[in-house]
Amino acid sequence: MKNITHNGKKHSVLIIDDEKVILDLTSIILKNRGYTVFTAGDAADGFDIIENKNPELVLLDYMMPGIDGLTALKIIRERFPETYVIMFTGKGSEEIAVELMKAGAYDYILKPFNNQDLADRIDNVLRIREVEISNRELMGERERLLAEIEAWNMELEARVQEKTEALQRMQAENVQAEKLASLGYLSAGVAHEIRNPLNSITLFVQLIKSGLEDPEQLEYVEKILKEVDRIDTIVRKLLDASKRPRFELKEMRIDRIIEHTLEAFRPQIEQQQIRVERDFRNIPPAIQADPTEIEQIFVNLFLNSIHEMPREGRLKIQLDHDGKEIVIRVSDSGGGIPKAHLTNIFDRPPRPPEPLLPAEKRTMEQYRGTVLLIDDDPFYLKVLGDAFREGGFRVVTAADGVEGVKAYLDHFPDVVISDLVMPRMGGVSTCMEIARRSGDRQPLLLLLTSMFKGAPHEHPSPEMGARFHIPKSTPPLNVVIIVEQLLSRDKGCTSSC
Repeated sequence: MKNITHNGKKHSVLIIDDEKVILDLTSIILKNRGYTVFTAGDAADGFDIIENKNPELVLLDYMMPGIDGLTALKIIRERFPETYVIMFTGKGSEEIAVELMKAGAYDYILKPFNNQDLADRIDNVLRIREVEISNRELMGERERLLAEIEAWNMELEARVQEKTEALQRMQAENVQAEKLASLGYLSAGVAHEIRNPLNSITLFVQLIKSGLEDPEQLEYVEKILKEVDRIDTIVRKLLDASKRPRFELKEMRIDRIIEHTLEAFRPQIEQQQIRVERDFRNIPPAIQADPTEIEQIFVNLFLNSIHEMPREGRLKIQLDHDGKEIVIRVSDSGGGIPKAHLTNIFDRPPRPPEPLLPAEKRTMEQYRGTVLLIDDDPFYLKVLGDAFREGGFRVVTAADGVEGVKAYLDHFPDVVISDLVMPRMGGVSTCMEIARRSGDRQPLLLLLTSMFKGAPHEHPSPEMGARFHIPKSTPPLNVVIIVEQLLSRDKGCTSSC
C-alpha cells in the first residue's frame, strides 16, 4: 500500500459509474487501501461532489447515460483543473485512448480490471499530480520573486536617479560658490572706486538741500540721499558675496517692505504711467528677517519690470500666506524672460539693466521658516537656537511642554523640536498635543532624546508623538541640516518668491 496520504491527510478519490457493481467493488478496493472514497451514479452528481469535497482524483466511466464520460471529462478539466481523471472504458481501442488523452485524461483502464493494476495506476497519477501542482506553485513563486526583483530594481534605479540629481545639484552649488568667491575678490577692488564718487554725490546733494525751501524738492533730495545710502550698503555687501551672509534679523512685515519699495519707484511709475495692481490676499504676520536684504530682492524685481515694460504697462504684485509659507509673485506686461535663460537667472542678467544678484538668491534661500525649540536646558536651547538662526530660520523657544504648546498656538511654526524629558509636560505629550491642535497645518515634529546613541531615524508612523527621533548628542549644526533636508523633502520644493 503506497502513497495513500498527502501531508498527513488521506488521498481522496471520486468514482463516477452508472454500474452499481463497479461502484461497490472499486470503492471496497480503494477503502481497503486507505483512500477516502466518494461515489456518484452519474456525471451531474459527480460535479456536485467535486465542488463540495474537492477530491484529488476521479475514476470516470466512459459510457454513461445523460452526460457521457468524454463530455464529463472535458467539463471536469475546465471547471476543476486540480482534480485529475482516470477513465474506465470497456472499449479498448487506440482511437479512444488518443481521444481521451487529448481531452485531459491522465490514464485509462480497461474493464474488467486487475486490482493491483488499478492501485498502481492510481498511485502513479497521484504522484504526477503532486509534482505538477508543486511545479505550478514553484512557478508562481518564481513569478512573484521576479516581480519583487523588478520592483527592487526600479526602486534602486529611482534612488540612483535621486542621488545623481542630488550630486548634480551639489556640483551646481559648488560652481555657484566658486562664482561667489570670484565675485568677492572683484568686489574688494570695485568697492573703493564706487565709494569715492558716492561720497562726493552725498556732499553735493547736502549742499543743494541746504538751499532748498520747496517741500516737494526737499522730498526728492531726501530720496536721493536714501538711495545713495542704499547703494553704499550694497557695495559693502558685495564684499561678503563669497561667504555666508550675516543677517541683521528684525521684526518686519513683507507687505510694508513691498509698499516702501514701490514708493521709492513712484517717480518712474508715474512718468511711464504704469498701473500697479496689488493683490494682497492674505497678509502674513511679521517675520524675523533682514529688511535691507528683502528690500533688495524687490528693488531688482521692480527695476527689471519697469525697464522692460512700455509706457502704460501693468505691474502686478501678489502676496499670499497659507499659515506656513509666504508666496510672492511679481508679474508685468513686458516681454518676459526667454525660456532658454530661465535656468541662469541667478548667474547672468535675465534682462537689463540689473540681474538678480547671487546675494539676492542666497537671501531668498535663507529664510527657511520658523522653528519652535522646547527644552528645559537653557544652555542647550541657546546653542541650538543660535545654529538655526545662523541657518536663516526664525527661532521661538519654550522651557517646557506647557509653554511649548502655547508658543505653537501663538506662532504656528513650520518645525517643532522637543526634548523628551521635561518638567510639567514631557516631549511625548507635547508632540501629541501639538499634532492634535495643528489640524491640517501639521508641523514637522522631532523628538530629541538621550535614550539612544544611534543615528537619527524616521518611523513610518508617529511613534511617541513624532516621526523623527534625534539623539541629543547630535551636533546642533547637524540637527539644522537634518531639518533642512526634511523640509525640502516634505515641501517638494514648492516654495516660490
